Amino acid sequence: MKKRYLAGALALLITACNVLTPVTVNAKESSRLTETFNLEGMDTGEAVVDESYEEENEPLRESGTSGESDVSANAVSANDCSLQEESVYSYSGTLAFGKPSKADITNGLYYTYGEEFPLLDVRPNTTPPYSLGQVSAKHRQKALDSVNLMRMIAGLPEVYLHDTYNELTQYGAVVLAANDTLTHTPSKPAGMDDEFYKEGYKATSQSNIAYGWMSGSDSYFNMPRFTMGYMEDSGANNVSVVGHRRWILNPSMRYTGFGFALSSRNAAYSAMYAFNRNGATPDYDFISWPASGNFPSEFADMQMPWHVTLNPDKFDIAGMNTGNVQVTVTAPDGRSQTITASDTAGNVGNKDQAYFNIDKNGYGIANAIIFRPGTGVFGNNDLKGVYTVTVSGLHTRDGAPAKVSYNIDFFSALYYMGGDDNEAVNDKGINGFIERLYTLCFGREADDDGFIYWRKALADKSKSGAGVAYGFFFSDEMKLRNLSDEAFVELLYQVMMNRAFDASGKEYWLEKLSAGVSREGVYKGFAESAEFTDICSSYGIERGYVAVNQGRDLNMGVTLFVSRLYTKALGRPYDISGLNDWCNRIAGGSWSVTDAATTGFFHSPEFENKNLSNEEYVKVLYRTFLDREYDKPGLNDWVSQLNSGQKSRDEVLRGFSGSREFADIMRQYGL
Repeated sequence: MKKRYLAGALALLITACNVLTPVTVNAKESSRLTETFNLEGMDTGEAVVDESYEEENEPLRESGTSGESDVSANAVSANDCSLQEESVYSYSGTLAFGKPSKADITNGLYYTYGEEFPLLDVRPNTTPPYSLGQVSAKHRQKALDSVNLMRMIAGLPEVYLHDTYNELTQYGAVVLAANDTLTHTPSKPAGMDDEFYKEGYKATSQSNIAYGWMSGSDSYFNMPRFTMGYMEDSGANNVSVVGHRRWILNPSMRYTGFGFALSSRNAAYSAMYAFNRNGATPDYDFISWPASGNFPSEFADMQMPWHVTLNPDKFDIAGMNTGNVQVTVTAPDGRSQTITASDTAGNVGNKDQAYFNIDKNGYGIANAIIFRPGTGVFGNNDLKGVYTVTVSGLHTRDGAPAKVSYNIDFFSALYYMGGDDNEAVNDKGINGFIERLYTLCFGREADDDGFIYWRKALADKSKSGAGVAYGFFFSDEMKLRNLSDEAFVELLYQVMMNRAFDASGKEYWLEKLSAGVSREGVYKGFAESAEFTDICSSYGIERGYVAVNQGRDLNMGVTLFVSRLYTKALGRPYDISGLNDWCNRIAGGSWSVTDAATTGFFHSPEFENKNLSNEEYVKVLYRTFLDREYDKPGLNDWVSQLNSGQKSRDEVLRGFSGSREFADIMRQYGL
C-alpha cells in the first residue's frame, strides 16, 4: 500500500471526524476508497453514561475469536524502583505491556486504514418491513482493528468481537436509521414490532453511536473512521467528558460488536457496543490520550481534548477536583502551558481556547482529567517531538501527594521511514533516574518545574545521564548546601557509584581536589566510571560524557604536576588562573612538561625576583627535581661550580631536569 494512497484516505477520515464539518480532500491524494464513498459530516452525539457499574448478568463466551494477546512480563511500573519516590507516575496503560514502536503503530495504521473492503453483504431494511441485513465480516473486523489500534497505542489489552453484540448493535443501527435521528434513547419507529425495538433500544443505550452523510456508491466504506470520531471527542457536547473515547479505552472491556445501517436518505448510522466489562482489569496507573510513548500525530492536535484517567484503586478520586489539580504541557522547544480551572468557563465550544475539566461520571472508568491546550501557546501545527504532560495536585489512596508526569513522542505515521528513533521514550527509566537524583542529592521529592525540565532533557536526548547528574551536582541548590570537599566526594560515591566510599578511594579524590583539580573535573571521573555506566544502563538511558572547560581538568596528572611546581619551585600554593594557563599550554602542546618545569617556572619573573643565592637556588632544584632535601656533598659541588663560573644556572638546571629521579617523578604523574 503506497503512503500516498493512505494519506488521501486519512485526510478524508480525519476531516470527517470533526462534527458536522464538510469533507475536503486533495484530489491528487484521493483513492478509489474516497471516490466511492463520501462522508460529508459526522456526529457522534453525546456519549452514553453507565452509572450502574455492574458486571454482565450472563457471562459471555468467546465465539470465533483469537486467544488472549501475549503480555510481556518483564516490564515494571516506574513506581517499583526502590530508589524512586512512588508519588510520581509516568507510564500510561498496562504496566506489564511494552510501549509499541513507531513501526508497530505505522504498520497497524496501514493495516487498518489502508485497504478498501465491502460494507454490506445484505443491506438492512430501515423502513417497514424492517430487517437487520448483514454487515460484511471484513467490515466488522476492520472496525475492531481500529479499536484495537487505539488500545494498543494506549497500552491496553485487545478486545474481541462477539456475535451477541454484533447482532445487538445491528438492531440499534437499524432503529437509528429508521428514525433518522442520532440518540441513545430512540422512539419506536412506525411499524416496528416491540421485540425488534426493544433490542435496538438496548443497543443504543449501551453503545457509542454516530452518523454521517453518504453520497455515491455505498459498496465500499471504511467504518473505522467512526472510531476516529469517537477518539477525537472534540465536539462541544463531548469535550467536557470525552465519553466515547473513555469507553473505547476502558481497561476491563473484553468484547464488543458493531452495527451499521443506512437511512432512507442515505445517512450512515453506526453503533459500537461499549458496556462490556468481561475482561480482567490489568494493572495500570493511569490511561491517557494522547498516550505516553510513541504517538502518531495524525491522531491528535491542540484543538482536541486530551485526557488522563486515573486508576481508582491507586488514587484518591473523591478528593480530586478542579480547584486543586492542574496540568502543564511542555513542548520540545521549551514552551510551556499550565491549564487550570480558570480555563473552563465559556471555553467549551471554542477549540482555539484552553479548556479544563474533571469528570467523575461512568464512562468506562468514572474519572477523567480533561484538558485542551488550544492554539494560543503552541499553535496548531503538526505535532512533532517529545511533549511532557504533568498533572499535579493529586493524592494516592493513602493520602500521599502524587503527580502524573509522562512524555509523548509525537511522530507522523504517514511519513515514518524507520530509523534509530523507533523505540518509545523510556518513561519508566527516565522517571526513576530523576527521582533518584532528587532523593539522593537534595533529600526531597522533585518539584514539578524541575521534574518536567529534566524529563524533557532525557526524553529528547538533549542531555545524557551524566549531563543531567551534572546539573544536580552544580545547581544553585547544591551550592547552598556548602559541602566540604570530603562531603562532596562522599556524595559522589553515593550518587554516581551507588555505594559508600572506600578509604583509599576517598583519599585519592581528595588529593586531586587539594592539588587543584576542580570539582567538575572530579565529577567527570565519577560520571565516566564503570559504576555510573551500570546505573544509567539499569534505567535504560545513555550515560554520555562530561565536557570540561578548565585547563586544570583536562589531565589530572598534568594538574598535579603543575600544582607541585608551584609548591616546590615558587614556594606557594597555586593560583587557579596560573594553574589553568600552564595546564592549557601543556595540553595544547605549546609547552612540554620539562620546558614548563625549567624555563617556565625557573625563568618566570616571580622566581627571578626572589634573587636567590646560588646555594638557595640549588636547594630549590633538589626539592623540585629530585623530590628531596639536598645532601651536603652534592650541594657543595653544585654551588662550587656555580660560584666558579664553571657552569651557568641553566646548565645546572638541565642537569637536575635530566636526572633519573625527575623522570621517576614524571612517571608518577603519568607523564
